[in-house]
Amino acid sequence: MADTLGFENRYTSGVIAWAPEDEPTDNQIGAVLDAFEKTAWAGLEPDRYAWAAVLHREEGGGAHVHVLAARCDLETG
Repeated sequence: MADTLGFENRYTSGVIAWAPEDEPTDNQIGAVLDAFEKTAWAGLEPDRYAWAAVLHREEGGGAHVHVLAARCDLETG
């Protein structure tokens, strides 16, 4: 989605990370991503935004999620 936008700053990215001693479960990571989505796009229906999240698990229990979101309201452009 972001690649199709015609302006310079087409996307926003970030990382959500856990320390190795946190050893987050898939359910805990999912809950954090659900809360992130509700906060980042508060008041918008899911068909009005586009984003992706990629999980990386590290040796020793750490984990981080890369997040990329198109900087565009899909309904209004």
